[in-house]
Amino acid sequence: MLFAVTFLLMWAELSVFFIVTLNTPKVYPMILIRNASEIAILLSPFWLVGRKWRWTIVFPALFLSIFILCNLWYFRFWGNFLPFSALSMTANIDWEFLGWIREALRPTDLIVALIPVAVLILALSLKRQISGESKFPLLAISLGVVPGFIIFLGITVDHCLDDLSRDHEEKSLPAICRQMTLRLSRNGFDNRKYSQANGLLPYFANILINPVKTACLRIDLDQDQVEEIKAYNALSLKAYGCRGFEANRQRNIILILVESLNSEVLGKRVGGRELTPEINRLAAAEGTVWTDMMESQIDAGISGDGQLMYNAGLLPLPGMSAALNIVPEISVRPLAELSGRKDRAVFFGDKAQYWRELECFANYGFGYRSRGGGGAADTIGADADMFRRALRYIDRYPRQPFFLELISSSMHTPFKDPGVKGYEWARQREGKGGVYADYLRMVAYFDDALRQFIGGLKKRHLWDDTILILVSDHENPQIEPDRRIGENRKAPLLFLAANAGMTRRIEKPVGQIDVYPTLLAIAGVESPSFAGVGRSMLDSCATDLPTVRHISRLILLGDYFNFKKY
Repeated sequence: MLFAVTFLLMWAELSVFFIVTLNTPKVYPMILIRNASEIAILLSPFWLVGRKWRWTIVFPALFLSIFILCNLWYFRFWGNFLPFSALSMTANIDWEFLGWIREALRPTDLIVALIPVAVLILALSLKRQISGESKFPLLAISLGVVPGFIIFLGITVDHCLDDLSRDHEEKSLPAICRQMTLRLSRNGFDNRKYSQANGLLPYFANILINPVKTACLRIDLDQDQVEEIKAYNALSLKAYGCRGFEANRQRNIILILVESLNSEVLGKRVGGRELTPEINRLAAAEGTVWTDMMESQIDAGISGDGQLMYNAGLLPLPGMSAALNIVPEISVRPLAELSGRKDRAVFFGDKAQYWRELECFANYGFGYRSRGGGGAADTIGADADMFRRALRYIDRYPRQPFFLELISSSMHTPFKDPGVKGYEWARQREGKGGVYADYLRMVAYFDDALRQFIGGLKKRHLWDDTILILVSDHENPQIEPDRRIGENRKAPLLFLAANAGMTRRIEKPVGQIDVYPTLLAIAGVESPSFAGVGRSMLDSCATDLPTVRHISRLILLGDYFNFKKY
């Protein structure tokens, strides 16, 4: 009886979870059968332990409930399941993280949490009957496993055929063989689709072997691969140019990475008021280069991936965080160093404990790294404190021209910076509330903090000699479907370079990987040794993404810039 009740509870729990999150009616029956198979496999060790220990069936029930709750909370904001790299990000757990979980809670979550409790109570109440059971339910488990395996193959073939027209990599294998092979080994950013295609147990297996796969990813470049990278870099340098920006070579650069900034907020009005009057003013000003149609190209590394693209000019690796696993141990060609600016410093809105940021930004060429958190941030908000620390640094230390990078954090989920006071007017949007309203409030706060920062630069007579760049680090996924762009259907991002010396709105398709060469050009760098793997937004040629992915992978995993023959 204990086995049957636990099986039914776990099967119902997992099935409801997949139905709610996958939203794919055509595979509901197959998913229900496959779920039964996987629950039977999870519970089978229960029969291998001694009879008096069979109450331990509560542990797989507890494990499943924790898995479902964690992914539900993540799904409610990102529309995805937790990335595999989450296991290596325990340093990210702090009070801000716990506050985000609090915002993601729903009353129905209590049902999921109570299932292992119910199993434990049942096991204790039936302790005497459990001790008397002795037969191994081989037939029952077999009846669950065999149909589930058949369903797994059916769903796998269905997804493989669906993907054939979109896959352009690993051409050496026949198409169907390539897809069948990749189906189990691929750990792409869309973990939700991976679970749909493969099931719960392959998802767990991929999580467990991912650290091993990461360690085995490093490659020893051969001479042909080195020549391939050199040839691509030569083509990039040939296409690169900084004509029209020569006067910028002695100007200061301030690069601001804005957390979760969707470009849709530009021009938005709430209750008759502009939500972002300062950003709107910069976009409309003479001498500004900007676009509100930049495609998000982050992967599992999220903010760390955005920082990698902007600072090193490399596309992130699929299904993992390069910032956590690769960047601190390899050599890159940092934008800050190639810009030729004498003084380089980075200012974090938070404590810089995510994505190994302090190590990464040391590798990105920043000798001075200022962390936020606490102090003034508790009374004026994290971003205003970040701007204030940057101005104090300018007053005391830098030699001009300088390169400052600022990493905002107040617009990080759950969009409730405790130090931010006011701006409640921005939450009033007809038909919207909750998390999205909190997001709009943080956008209004950031825009006002930016206005005050620019005022501080003008007061110090630095504004006219400074290029100010605003760029989204990644998108806020809570956006209407008709506003999404690109192959991944994500929210469009903002790139804006004020005081650039050229007035231009970029209206062609661009991606985050194109920011690095664009900033090199705007900075007036004449002959860089490396111009990134993207293409300047100011050029007419477009970025070839399949080639860019391949070259970035070789550079990152082969540590190309440390290669002895480079």
